[in-house]
Amino acid sequence: MTDVKISVIVPVYNTAVFLSETLDSLTNQTFREFEVILVDDGSTDESPLILDKICARDERFRALHIPNSGAYNARLTGIREAEGTYIAFCDSDDCYLPDYLEKLFQQAEKTGADITVCGYMREDMKTGKIHSREMVAFGDRVYSYPALLDVLPRVNASTCNKLFRAELLQHALILEQPPRFAEDLLFLCSLYPFLRKIAFLSETLYRYRVRTDSVTSYMTAEDRDLMRENMLRAREYVFQKDGSPEMRYVMDCIAFLHIGLGQVMFMTNSGEKYREASASARRWLDRHAPGYQKAGHSIRWNLEHDGVQFRILLERRFFRAHLIRPAFWAYDLIARIGVKESKW
Repeated sequence: MTDVKISVIVPVYNTAVFLSETLDSLTNQTFREFEVILVDDGSTDESPLILDKICARDERFRALHIPNSGAYNARLTGIREAEGTYIAFCDSDDCYLPDYLEKLFQQAEKTGADITVCGYMREDMKTGKIHSREMVAFGDRVYSYPALLDVLPRVNASTCNKLFRAELLQHALILEQPPRFAEDLLFLCSLYPFLRKIAFLSETLYRYRVRTDSVTSYMTAEDRDLMRENMLRAREYVFQKDGSPEMRYVMDCIAFLHIGLGQVMFMTNSGEKYREASASARRWLDRHAPGYQKAGHSIRWNLEHDGVQFRILLERRFFRAHLIRPAFWAYDLIARIGVKESKW
């Protein structure tokens, strides 16, 4: 293809049941100057056939069939093949809204952002109910370095509601054994030392469909330990590029949110006792990310900075007061009601 402005990378592994709807959402984009790189990660169902069929009828689509190595490595494979000035990602069981690429491209071109972020909806796969709409609180703001450091802990970990300038992704961390959990987070963190501008769109343009049978719907002790190991690897990589106190604070906040909160929630949902999961997270944070004890800054700081870390401040205080379990119950209730910005 000529004049490819956006490369869309779709890692695929045994999602034949959902794949057609995902691919339809790509073919129906109002933006036309894009290619789609479909990375079949060793699927054993009908996914490879579905991919080959769409490639035969639409020249914008290319399929790469590789041995199974996980979504993280599948994304890296797609990045190496991408020809676009920008790169976007889509999970093979989710969907873009029709103007996803058009609006993100327009905002990226207008602002010169390295990463452009849109809102996304969390949709129940079975019922179609919208649980919440996330990443809309920033409106259409644009943040440049160093002010963008204040908002990075609040940016969701997924790659799929974002448009990346292609050259930024040359800095992505290569992991020998990526974890099932938070691999998107580690990918994003490895880009932060090179990020100079981030832009937001308040519109909800991505459908994240929640599956109860997803590989990330439960967490084992092995998953927990591998995620922590890779978090340390990501932190080492980031600090080699930018070891400033400001970047260390960002990474400590991120560790708090995903080790102190996310892991504890997943481990308790997977059967571990809350006290044990919480104590384990606290020990890890005290040792490896002690700056989390100042996460969210102060109330005064937040009043002076549009409240960008006020939630993190509250969550840190809940955590230190051993009240995270009630906070989880509150989160579950809020998610059931279906409000905006129910996640951190």
